[in-house]
Amino acid sequence: MDEDLLSRMTVREATHDDYQAVMNMASPDTFRDGFDYLPAKFHGFVDDPDTVFLLVEVDGEVVFIDVECLQESGKTIYGKTIRVAKRLQGRGFYKAFVDATVRRAAEKVIAKSGRPPKHLYVLRNTEVKGPGNFRMKSVINIMYFCWDATPMKDRLTDAQMSLPALVPYRPTETHRLLPPAFSAAVLSEGTVFVDWVPYKLSESNMKKLVEASCYILVDSNVPTAKSLSFGGSYMTPRGRVYHIDIHCKDEALCKAHITNHVKNACSQYTGMITFCVMDEDLLSRMTVREATHDDYQAVMNMASPDTFRDGFDYLPAKFHGFVDDPDTVFLLVEVDGEVVFLDVEVLQDGRERCICKTFRTATKLQGRRLSKIFATATRTRAFAKSIEMSGRPPKMLYALRGTERQDLERLDSDLPFRTKSVINMMYFCWDVTPMKDRLTDAQKSLPALVPYQPTDIHRLLPPAFSAAVLSEGTVFVDWDPHKLSEPNMKKLVEAGCYILVDSNVPAAKSLSFGGSYMTPRGRVYHIDIHCKDEGLCKAHIINHVKNACSQYTGMITFCVMVIDKGLKDVVMEFCVQYLYFKHLPHDHTYFCKDLDIVEAFRTSIMAKPVPKSKY
Repeated sequence: MDEDLLSRMTVREATHDDYQAVMNMASPDTFRDGFDYLPAKFHGFVDDPDTVFLLVEVDGEVVFIDVECLQESGKTIYGKTIRVAKRLQGRGFYKAFVDATVRRAAEKVIAKSGRPPKHLYVLRNTEVKGPGNFRMKSVINIMYFCWDATPMKDRLTDAQMSLPALVPYRPTETHRLLPPAFSAAVLSEGTVFVDWVPYKLSESNMKKLVEASCYILVDSNVPTAKSLSFGGSYMTPRGRVYHIDIHCKDEALCKAHITNHVKNACSQYTGMITFCVMDEDLLSRMTVREATHDDYQAVMNMASPDTFRDGFDYLPAKFHGFVDDPDTVFLLVEVDGEVVFLDVEVLQDGRERCICKTFRTATKLQGRRLSKIFATATRTRAFAKSIEMSGRPPKMLYALRGTERQDLERLDSDLPFRTKSVINMMYFCWDVTPMKDRLTDAQKSLPALVPYQPTDIHRLLPPAFSAAVLSEGTVFVDWDPHKLSEPNMKKLVEAGCYILVDSNVPAAKSLSFGGSYMTPRGRVYHIDIHCKDEGLCKAHIINHVKNACSQYTGMITFCVMVIDKGLKDVVMEFCVQYLYFKHLPHDHTYFCKDLDIVEAFRTSIMAKPVPKSKY
């Protein structure tokens, strides 16, 4: 961090004259994918006596903004938005800027009300790690839809006929909203959200929202309402946005609120409108349960096996095995009875190790910041299941993450995973029927290999092999990490895995695993090679291909894995130029990560809170 830059930093309140400087800095064309409210609301923020709009300048240039909204006469502050100039992002200035503006905002509140605020609220998406002292209060889900209001608005009256009746909010409706039968049953701790901003449900706040021209709807149920919604509109760099903020637990009422707000928008505006629909209740309708054989079709409909791993998906072939395996925890998340997420966790080594086999999220919910919430729920349930089965939680958690999968990196962002090793996957296809006669000739000049026998374990466990060839004594079998041990090798043999080892003594120099299953794109045969020698690597490939040819006919896709990066080019040249395999453009590199669950839990539970003197 440039300490000299911070010494040139000044903090002040924004004025109307700062509009263009703020727009140049705040990236409204990209913030919220271009649906940025700041151009429309800038001057309102400056004028609002209950908004603290602060700028940070360095050498007279605006480099940071912080907008804080005061509620409940200054008792509560809501952090509306923070923006950092692009050229300073990722350089460690964020915290220093926030500390400076929050301190200035607190001073302004004290000057206005004579006391500091009691509560600070912020909205954070589920894939961004926030400050540790915040308490999660509730979860909201935002969906975007666009619609041309002009030709379609006549359809809305017909749509309303079969839906419950709603009425515009009046001050006399408050008595139907404040009782626990509504506020406690429908809302999260008595909080409503209006255009992303949380408000305590109170008569004074409802009055303020009405005065701000918010369009508020409530159902006609008595003595207590069952639903409430808020709507309003503003222009953004990508056109008009109309926000619809729905608070209810009933599907028909939810649809009625949407239809009535869309009708209100069409009565005021023409042309294309983007509707930003907020649903706070999706997670309250979420249930987690174990998968059964009867869930097969529902899971296949959700899990996208035709596209997962480019169509080479193992799930259709292994689904029923996962359900039956006593060491596999196969969990589903349902919303309104529909499967929207799955989590497969495999327990190993006396259930002391847990392998994250796969996560899948329904296509319609992808990109809505829900995967992390679903994963947290299923992982908690998986650990509880492990304790139920063995009397203790697993000690270590392992996960395989693609080097280009930033979404999964965000999924793990709040867990102290350690990168353990790297594996490289290459795909080749080959028609075994006309080509298999070439394999015997290819073997003549390569080292000899033998099928693994239990007596070979003494040649694999010594450091001369396990420490020299493997990463921390770990082997990978069809993508899954296993500790190299006699019980695990026995289990892999019993599962039908074809295992090869060279004949070197007293310590082996190579080990490989093979097996096959059907996928939506045809048969896959995995070849998992653990060695550092080119000749041995080629020998393992040849022997596994020969094994595949002895069992199957037609086209086979070979998924070849090596842990030694230096062997990637060897595998490519040997398979394509010598065996005449066709290389498929689906190669991937993966990190294998591990997490000490006991230590992570101890750290998170025992960590000392930040003293009040620090904030």
